[in-house]
Amino acid sequence: MWKRFPETMSFDNTYNTNRFKLPLFQVTGQTCLKSVYNAAFGLIDNEKREGFQFLAEGIRQLNEKHDIPLPEAVISGYDQQMKAALDNQFPGSQQQI
Repeated sequence: MWKRFPETMSFDNTYNTNRFKLPLFQVTGQTCLKSVYNAAFGLIDNEKREGFQFLAEGIRQLNEKHDIPLPEAVISGYDQQMKAALDNQFPGSQQQI
């Protein structure tokens, strides 16, 4: 699904709602029928730029490994640390909130 519909990717971080008490980083995309699919998940032990940078680099490496085009639009929340990491890894993508 990700390879077929890479245009818009949403990045979200939940806060300590799992049994590990770690933030869950979730990447989703949207199909041409407006249905949502899960593309990737990750757990981090902090909510600093370095943690988000690690996850964003992993997503970027998956894009390159599987020849998936980079997203045209990146949707995220207001977290400035996450936005900075995403901007670093997806500089040509338009960031939206």
